[in-house]
Amino acid sequence: MLSRDSLIDELETSIETGSETKRSTTLRRVTDLFVYRAADLSEEQVDIFDDVIGRLAKRMEFKARAELSRRLAPINNAPIEAVRTLARDEEVYVAGPVLTESARLRDQDLIAAAKARGQSHLQAISQRQELSESVTAVLVDRGDRDVVRSVAQNEGARFSDAGFGVLVKKSVGDDVLGEVLGLRRDLPPQHLRALVQKASEAVKKKLAEAGAGSHPHLNQVLAELTAEMQEQAAPPVRAPPAGDRTGPAPLKSSDVQDREVEQLARTGRVEEMAAALAAMSRLPINDVVLVLKSGDKDLILTFLRASGVSWTTAKAILLMPTSGHSSSLQDLAKAQKQFERLQLAIAQKVVRFNLTRLKGAAGS
Repeated sequence: MLSRDSLIDELETSIETGSETKRSTTLRRVTDLFVYRAADLSEEQVDIFDDVIGRLAKRMEFKARAELSRRLAPINNAPIEAVRTLARDEEVYVAGPVLTESARLRDQDLIAAAKARGQSHLQAISQRQELSESVTAVLVDRGDRDVVRSVAQNEGARFSDAGFGVLVKKSVGDDVLGEVLGLRRDLPPQHLRALVQKASEAVKKKLAEAGAGSHPHLNQVLAELTAEMQEQAAPPVRAPPAGDRTGPAPLKSSDVQDREVEQLARTGRVEEMAAALAAMSRLPINDVVLVLKSGDKDLILTFLRASGVSWTTAKAILLMPTSGHSSSLQDLAKAQKQFERLQLAIAQKVVRFNLTRLKGAAGS
């Protein structure tokens, strides 16, 4: 059993009267002993090392402190006060390793360092495996462009609603941040919409290419904004004179067509079903086949809503072996809510937008 008093007394002379080289050697040996025994030490024994290492480190030059930080950073039960002292160091080469990796540092330690130190320290914090909302709030507020990009790229970082709002504002004029932020699956839909509205054409193109696999609401947001822009740019449509029946009829389905598609789905007659859906949706059959074979479950569900089929028919299609949709009751209930929540006009716009994207991808 290590004795705190005897060990400290033994080292006191070395600390006070020894040379720089001797103190560095002593620190390295004590650290070696701790690293070797760390997994087996009790908290009381760790406290003894904390006292010893802390006393030695205060008198050490930059290189010795930096080495100590690198060695203690990955150890889960590293001496707490020694780690905190290293985290407060003005030199990022000393503070950086523990700021990035040490599990001993709590949010208050990270926030204190983020508020007191410069961008290099913020950059080190931004690379931690996990970051809470309170820490990211400081990083986003005080960080320069590189820090903000780094924390936005960190999948283990969590942001408050306000934090996401600040990130969206900072993405204006920064295509790298805009793309990174737009691909975060935890970005709330309202912030995703604001981001896309402010994004450059280059960012919009990259997000469109990424598709729903990156963010569950991305395709719908892109389609809605594209449709809104087209409607704003289009000239007003005048109503035809009374009795004029020219022009395309609105998309709608009859009960007969709906039951026909349902029966075709239940009997597995895929080609005939695709043809019937093409007639209902007023789309070329090749477009219908392209959607059904896309493997994009959200897009297929949106297409079925846009075509005007009932949920009973949509469910029969989703339960086909070729649909790739899970047949669990939970997934079907979720799909039904999504299907019934979709507005017909928006569903049709989303399908048109995604058909353009799918055709572009097929042709590239």
